Formats: sequence, C-alpha cells, structure tokens
Amino acid sequence: MPKRGQDNIDIMGEMIAGGHAPSLPAGMRLYAIGDIHGRKDRFDILLRQIIEDNSLRGLAGREGTHIVLLGDYIDRGMDSKGMIDFFLHPEPSGFHWHFVGGNHETAMIEIFSAAPRKVSPEKLADWLSRYGGRETMISYGIPVDEIDNAAVQLKSKHVTLEFADKLLMSWRAKIPPAHFEFLFALPDSLQFGDYFFAHAGIKPGIAVKKQKSDDLRRIRGEFLKDERDHGVVVVHGHSMRSEPEIRPNRIGIDTGAYTSSGRLTAVGLEGRSRWLLASGQAGVIGADSLKEGRLPFILKAF
Repeated sequence: MPKRGQDNIDIMGEMIAGGHAPSLPAGMRLYAIGDIHGRKDRFDILLRQIIEDNSLRGLAGREGTHIVLLGDYIDRGMDSKGMIDFFLHPEPSGFHWHFVGGNHETAMIEIFSAAPRKVSPEKLADWLSRYGGRETMISYGIPVDEIDNAAVQLKSKHVTLEFADKLLMSWRAKIPPAHFEFLFALPDSLQFGDYFFAHAGIKPGIAVKKQKSDDLRRIRGEFLKDERDHGVVVVHGHSMRSEPEIRPNRIGIDTGAYTSSGRLTAVGLEGRSRWLLASGQAGVIGADSLKEGRLPFILKAF
C-alpha cells in the first residue's frame, strides 16, 4: 500500500444494510472519477496518478482494476470532444472501463436528437450559456464568432425556429456519429458489491433497481439531505463541493474540475479499503492532514 502520509481512519462504524462495512467483491480494485466537464488536462493528470497508485498497490486480483466514470464528461471545460475521443478507445487497455451518463450528456442528446422545430431558440441559448454548450461546440471546431453571434440572435425577439434548426443541423454535422452512439449507450447506474454508482444519486426510499433515469442523473437536495441507509453506499458526482463529501450512505466526488481549482477527484475502493486521489491545486480534504506527491495530487485513506 502507498505510504504517503495517509490518515488511516476506521470505517467499521460506517454500516450498511446487513450490518457490515461496505466492500467490493473479492479480487476487485476500483477507481471512480467525478465530473470532468471537458477538463481533459486535469483528467490526464488524475489518470497518471491512478496508474501510479494502482501499480504501488500491486496486482488487484482475479477481477482486475476497474475505472468508473460518473458522468458530465462534457460542457464548460474546453475539450469535451477530446474526452469522448479518449473514452472510445481508453488507455490503459488493461483496465476495465465503465461509464454512466450525467445530466449534461442527457441535455446534449435532447438538443441534437430532437425532431425538427422541437428545440426552441430559448432552450438552445440556455444550453450554450448556462450548460456550457458553447465550450463543447468550440471543441468540435465551430468558430467562436459563429457561436457567439448565434447566441445573440437566439435571444432576439425576432428569432425563428427555422434559425435554430439550421444551426443544429450545421453543428451536428461536426460531431462524429460515434460520439452520439457513445452518449446514447450510457447507462444510468452501475453496482459493484456494496457500492452503487450514479451521476446524481438516488430517490430515497426507492429500491436502487427501481430508480428513474431523471433522478439518477439530476437529483440533488432530497438525496443529499437524506441520512437513511440505502442498502448500498451511493458514489456520485453532480453536486459540486470544494471537498469530497463522505457520509455513511454516500460519497460525493464532484469537486469542480472546470473551476479555478481544477480539482478532479477519484475515490479508490478495494475490499473494505477506501482512499482519495485528486488533481488540481493541492489543498485540504476535511481537517485531516494530507501529503502532496510528485504530481500535484492529494491522497487520503478513510
């Protein structure tokens, strides 16, 4: 195990259904990564850290090492296209790669798959500005001036549905079909052992197998405030915090990769062990001591 100033914190008190500490299946090691939002530069750093960490820990076991991406790969950062290009052929190939969909993937699908005259100028303008679709379109080679001029026209009281249709047809032609296939194929959730992975979380009080897609990709307050035992530990992103949130029933790891901190966080899981890795500015997670490695990352056991 790496020895980098880790704080060994007893997790036996964090119980889930069945009265046992949460664990992965025997022989499996897993890294779950929070919301990337087009920051491939931060992802590249974090992936190098994961590769190094995985090597230091030795062979994972018969199930191997898995990487789970928690959605929101696109928008806001400047290399959404580069992220999906990578995910179509991820390296190292020796890892088992898994992807779940987030609300930003849903929004892009809705924008570009709608029948003609179904996307209002207001909705398209909102996607470009509030959702960060502007940066996504730039990554696909749409000129900045074209996007910004279109955004102004979309907000005009004289804009027509035909104008929005033509924009979408023109921009969709710049997006490889394989990228849409990737977006459409993303599942809403995954489960390994006692850990359940979804972009946003779950609807409390409903069995994980009966969750609705919209909740798995968009829920916030109701899930975040709920302290009940869900029968699994939910690992999620979506609700951005400056530091990971560690609760008995959930682990939140959206730490704002697209913000000035550039912090992209991963949680590592193996058996009953859990630890954190992060790219971006070195800092403090909770009030516990941390150690900066050769790369700008922080690592802590919990």
